[in-house]
Amino acid sequence: MSVIDLQVSSGNPLTFTDLIAGGERLKPDIQVRLELCVPKGEMPTGGWPAVVAIHGSMGFGPHHAPQLAMCSDRGIATCKVWTFKARGETNSVENQNIVPMGAFLCDAFTALDTLSTQTHAKINMSKVGIIGWSYGGTCAAYTAMEAVAAGCLKDKPTAERRAHRFAAHLVFYGGLTYTPLPGTKWTGAPMEFHCGDVENYSWYSHSVRLAKIINDSVGQARQVAKVITYPGGHHSFDRYTWETPEHVEEIALVLSEDCALGVMADGTLLVPGTSPAANLVDPEDKKARGQAPEGWEWLTRPDFKVPFEDVPKRMEAFIANPQFLSYMRRGAHIGANESLHSSLLKNVGDFFRSKLQNLPTIMAKL
Repeated sequence: MSVIDLQVSSGNPLTFTDLIAGGERLKPDIQVRLELCVPKGEMPTGGWPAVVAIHGSMGFGPHHAPQLAMCSDRGIATCKVWTFKARGETNSVENQNIVPMGAFLCDAFTALDTLSTQTHAKINMSKVGIIGWSYGGTCAAYTAMEAVAAGCLKDKPTAERRAHRFAAHLVFYGGLTYTPLPGTKWTGAPMEFHCGDVENYSWYSHSVRLAKIINDSVGQARQVAKVITYPGGHHSFDRYTWETPEHVEEIALVLSEDCALGVMADGTLLVPGTSPAANLVDPEDKKARGQAPEGWEWLTRPDFKVPFEDVPKRMEAFIANPQFLSYMRRGAHIGANESLHSSLLKNVGDFFRSKLQNLPTIMAKL
């Protein structure tokens, strides 16, 4: 296997609105490291299939290596995206907004576009999937929103590059509180949500909810989204015991299981009109926005223009925003469950081999 380090330019958007609108927030002004690993052996006709890997709120760890190796063993290139390192961060467990989801999504599409233009290894752009863990799993899920994909790639110089989409999405215990409203278009690529049934950080029920939203959107006959359940699995169940034993992470910021943040077509965020959070919405904000969709109240302010580098102000705007208070708490059960590792490794390899078609025969590592 050959390893190629790439430094590429990416943007610093904050919100879904930034991503969907494109423009200034997506201006390439930060250098992100990509680690491209190309399998040994003869390249398939048309180029290597590939998987883009997105880390979670603790960065890349030892437990990621065997999962990516399962891809390499099946003749799939892997591309790790170092989102935290590019922005001088190492951990966002205490506050996910230190590096917001907009930056993760932008980096994911920067990686996808880079695979089409780099000259070190030929990548088959019709066979590029994405995998993400925890906060990276959130990213891997919402890269399937057509408006996000189109917004991130709208300024690319050719129609071919603007049309690239991920061909498969694998989400490990992603935080999926965002609930796109009916009418949201999805790319239709196959997606699996892998989650423990006792998860109380990135809730299992949220994976079920988003899978249903996607399947309802694309048509139940297709069933592109599927939930894979791991009995007894907590958050980060794929870690090693020596790396992260089971424990309660007291500083982890958790949004409660009943949290559902609506996402409009333009990326505007909403809270349910019947939730306690709806009673906390600023009346002046409601007046500025006008009438929210039925059953919802506005969350994102219309004048939200916080500089990316102003971390305290961003944290105040998102985390200390009173609309979130009714949903927020601290503490989540996380840690390894090594009894699940053999099945999850097989699931990772089999998913990408089946969805990124016509790959080499499975090797003996199954």
